[in-house]
Amino acid sequence: MSAYGISLFPKCNNEFKQALILVHQFPKLPVVNFSDHSQLFLDSGRKRSKISTAVNFQPGEKDMSIREKKKQKTKQAILDAAITLFSSKGFDNTSIEELAKFAGIGKGTVYSYFQTKADIIHAFCDYELEQIHMKMMKKINMDAPILEQMLTIYMSEFNHVTRNREFGRIFMRSAVFPDENDVQTNLEIDDKYFQLFFPILERAKKRGELRDEIELLHITAHFYGLYILIVSAWYTGRIKTDEVASSMELLFSQALEGLQPKT
Repeated sequence: MSAYGISLFPKCNNEFKQALILVHQFPKLPVVNFSDHSQLFLDSGRKRSKISTAVNFQPGEKDMSIREKKKQKTKQAILDAAITLFSSKGFDNTSIEELAKFAGIGKGTVYSYFQTKADIIHAFCDYELEQIHMKMMKKINMDAPILEQMLTIYMSEFNHVTRNREFGRIFMRSAVFPDENDVQTNLEIDDKYFQLFFPILERAKKRGELRDEIELLHITAHFYGLYILIVSAWYTGRIKTDEVASSMELLFSQALEGLQPKT
């Protein structure tokens, strides 16, 4: 699972697990154009938003109305303010009123886009999934070795989460130790994550790279746990940025040795 409060062993019946295994693609995703200094496009479930810290998002519709352009601009301002203030003041110490003032809009306008500050974090989670999925579609050979695919996915996730160090710290804290009020939202995000990973692992099983008797959920937990370890080591300075990829490859390789069929 990804860096967002995923429960490693949720209560789900076999029918649910099998249904997830059969899902091979997400719904059609929005068009995103990337530039060097990028701009993050976020999706909070029912609300789509964008931030000016990384990639240039362009809506799929060619003829966007003036009203829609204004709404997108307002969302951008709110999210820009959130990343700046959450990073400098902290999540708990930043109020909606401060977000509004920094964004140059009214407090009520913020609530019309995001009901709570946690909604912004959730939007970041959804965007992360979209980023991973798009990178998979562009770069990953679905028949490539499982190690190669896992490294591509988790390095993409690492780069996304740590793009802004302080915001990433807040994001990871909220993700790994979610507030009890956000449990349902986190479970919904978990389900999307399973939809992404289970088909990849199922194909790896068919290629003989993973043991058939190990549940897909448990295999996903192995990789996620190691990913969290890498991120933690990076934040504490035990691993430098240029060592992340090689460290991740080493840990993933060692884990796979124990997950492979016995010969």
